[in-house]
Amino acid sequence: MSTLSERWRLPPALFGFGAVLALALLAMPMLPLQGAPAAGARAQAATTQLPARVPMPSELDALRIDATIGDLEAGRLLVSQLLDQYERAGDTDNLYEAVQWMDREWRAGYYQQSGLATRVFDRHCGNKVLRWHWLCDAGE
Repeated sequence: MSTLSERWRLPPALFGFGAVLALALLAMPMLPLQGAPAAGARAQAATTQLPARVPMPSELDALRIDATIGDLEAGRLLVSQLLDQYERAGDTDNLYEAVQWMDREWRAGYYQQSGLATRVFDRHCGNKVLRWHWLCDAGE
């Protein structure tokens, strides 16, 4: 093989579609809006409330990995974000997963001190996912 063909054999992840798209977007000049459309857009942006930030799946996956290896702060953040998602969208999978993570490190006392256990007890024990969970038992 010639050295020219060797030079162009880069790892696929380096110049995948996403990387090329990102480079193209970064190279585009920013065009300012002017006139009536810009005023309308600014007015709408000023009055429109953005929804609460939803963590990306990769962010949750990174927290899951860190929590798995014993990082209590990552576990607390993961439980908090899963509860936020449940409260926002009502997907009981998020509530169930949050409580499973709490169960894993319950003995450390971290969830009791952070207020997450109280949050689950006060807000979510009526949900069928937690109805028979030990945390929601009145005797605990």
